[in-house]
Amino acid sequence: MANLLIRDIPDDLHRWLRQDAQANHRSANRHAIALIDSVRQQSGESRAPSPTEEREEAYAALRVKLAKFHEQMAALPTVNRHLTDNEIIGYDENGLPQ
Repeated sequence: MANLLIRDIPDDLHRWLRQDAQANHRSANRHAIALIDSVRQQSGESRAPSPTEEREEAYAALRVKLAKFHEQMAALPTVNRHLTDNEIIGYDENGLPQ
């Protein structure tokens, strides 16, 4: 993340920021970021998703695809023969790969 240094903040503004941040259970830095972001949102600008949000969106899409896959698999006819664990893994009765 980038850093931003704001110089020469008037004392009364700095005092207000600290008090407002404390009232909102944030550090002054986090509160300043939240205030700037709220101004941007009010102006109609959208923000780029964070890497965490992008990852969550990707996971959600993957969960949807996985659910569809499970639905398709459930619709397939089942095999009446019971497979052993070794057959599923791909080993023969001697424990060798098939």
